[in-house]
Amino acid sequence: MNVNSYIVKEKLPKEVAVRQRLVETLQRVAAQPAMGQQEIDQVNKQIQVLNSEINNLNEARMKEVEEDESPESKVGKLSFFRQNAAIITRKKEQTAEKLNELRSEITNYQEEMREKQDQLKQFSGEQVLRGEEFKRYVNKLRGKSSVYKMKRAELSDLRAEYGILSRTEEILKAKDAQLLEQLNAMEAQMGVSGFHETQESMEKVSSMKATIDARKGETLEEMSGMVMDLNKKIAERKAHLAPIIKELRPLRQKMQDLTVDYNEKKHSYDSVAAGLDSNMAKLEQEVKVILLIIYLFIFLAS
Repeated sequence: MNVNSYIVKEKLPKEVAVRQRLVETLQRVAAQPAMGQQEIDQVNKQIQVLNSEINNLNEARMKEVEEDESPESKVGKLSFFRQNAAIITRKKEQTAEKLNELRSEITNYQEEMREKQDQLKQFSGEQVLRGEEFKRYVNKLRGKSSVYKMKRAELSDLRAEYGILSRTEEILKAKDAQLLEQLNAMEAQMGVSGFHETQESMEKVSSMKATIDARKGETLEEMSGMVMDLNKKIAERKAHLAPIIKELRPLRQKMQDLTVDYNEKKHSYDSVAAGLDSNMAKLEQEVKVILLIIYLFIFLAS
């Protein structure tokens, strides 16, 4: 109530002059280059330091005046107290002006906030978040953004892993088809095409034929072992793909490793193929002997 009474009774007559000084101050400020937040903070610190020094000087001077009891000092005290009263009056005016400005700003902000809320309600029909609710909402969005980035990185890794696995599967399927084609060619070359389908009927032939069947069975078991080894290596590769993708980028080094591994496998395959080729002549000779014996049995039976 005291502040309001002061504003009504004392401040209003000076309102025009104060507003004029404010306009002049704003014009001078507008003519100056814009200040950053750091510069503003420095100016505020300087103002605080100067105010503190002024207060210290006033307190020291007041103490000196009060301690001096001479007649001359009484006149000095009166002048000093008048100066302090003028200073306090100016501070009072500044405080009241600042209070009035703050009230006006608060009113303007409240009115602007209500207008913005009404506008947002017209578009969304929802209440605007404020204060802690808005902070929680922003933190929630940041959390979702972090999760999204993490999931996107995981998806990229999974896509890369899927591409490598798909390529490995294609290579192994090609090798499997190649081995099957070679097996069919070997059976055709040995004159026993479809051997795995007619094995039971071949067992009724002579003991020499049974020996040959055993050898061929060993060959099939060896090939089956190769397939099992390949499946095992596929499982091992799949288990190691994820850490390899993360730890051994770029993929050029991985490709070089796969090339070396492929060359080793090819060398092993060439060695096995060379061994099979060396045994092929013997098997062909044995098949010819078996066929000759079969023809003799048929001839004698007829």
